[in-house]
Amino acid sequence: MYAKEGSNGIVEDTSSRTVTKRCKRKATGYPADVQKEIHKEALGILADPFYTILKVPFLVEGPLYEMQRIDVDTPIFLGESGLSFPRLTEELMSFWRSMWYLHGYAAWDFELYLQEDGSVMMIDFDKFKKNLEPGFFVHPSFPRNFKELLGNI
Repeated sequence: MYAKEGSNGIVEDTSSRTVTKRCKRKATGYPADVQKEIHKEALGILADPFYTILKVPFLVEGPLYEMQRIDVDTPIFLGESGLSFPRLTEELMSFWRSMWYLHGYAAWDFELYLQEDGSVMMIDFDKFKKNLEPGFFVHPSFPRNFKELLGNI
């Protein structure tokens, strides 16, 4: 059985197509039910045809936080120097604004993974924020000039 442990939870095999995330008792991020709600909001935003690259895994209906298994072999760190993904950055800016203005969550500390079909899957919703702290945009999830690209927020 596959199980990957992170700082706030454990991702375990559910089937050949899905995984289940279980949160640790003393996790610093949101509990699984809140993460699942944020994930649902992200699915709703990214259903818009504008988003051709940025995606999130599908969710399985039910009481557990069960989602589509994705390929995590090729992470993308937009904050690394020399990397340029203009269309992905454009979609990420639009997604970030939508999460913030429509749902009150600032996307933060997420992970991006390139998929075989060319899409980029976003996962890890446990540390989306309700406020913007100093230094918020200094993070490997964001391109170095992300705050300037967003403009006034």
